[in-house]
Amino acid sequence: SSLRLELLPGSQPVDASDTIATPEAYDAYLKGRFLITKDTPEDLARSIPYFDQAIAADPNFTPAYAAQVEALVLLTDWTGSTSVTNLPKAKAAALKAVELNPYFAEGYAALGSVQFWLEWDRANAEINFKRAVELNPYNPLTRLNYGRCLLARGDMDAGLNEINEAVKLDPVSLLTTGLAAFTHLQVGRYDEAIALSNRMLELEPKSWGARE
Repeated sequence: SSLRLELLPGSQPVDASDTIATPEAYDAYLKGRFLITKDTPEDLARSIPYFDQAIAADPNFTPAYAAQVEALVLLTDWTGSTSVTNLPKAKAAALKAVELNPYFAEGYAALGSVQFWLEWDRANAEINFKRAVELNPYNPLTRLNYGRCLLARGDMDAGLNEINEAVKLDPVSLLTTGLAAFTHLQVGRYDEAIALSNRMLELEPKSWGARE
């Protein structure tokens, strides 16, 4: 038997390979996704084996590959570990996600994340983030990463618009709120950064990201 993922409101139906999983794969995938939302480097590291389990249980379950990339890229960014450590696994998973389903938005977002954060290939990262947003404009992390990519090339207005859209899409996410706060801090928008950090503390008083 298999389980079908629920599509986000307004998102377009895609090939079945990205929306169906065996129960074992889906269970491991959900456990990994839950740990990503916990907002700590330790939980990010703990999430990765669950995505390994999901992929082993169902090698055609595209979201597991994309989520694994998300965890690997965030872990590299947050811990300061070298991209060489996580790049091969993350790049392979991102390419596999796109190969399995060329209409799966998060596959392109995963590839863009690898290119932007681990390979420093901003031009191709922007292309893939834009494609991901076109396919699914309702994923907050994709919108946030696209925004940070636009900011990196100096498009302040468009970049901040994407950041703000990400927060609107998921205002109770520690991950989205924390990354948005850090981005505002980086571009000198201190009031916005403080407001978002305070929101994180309201959501989770022990938030690692807000105190960092």
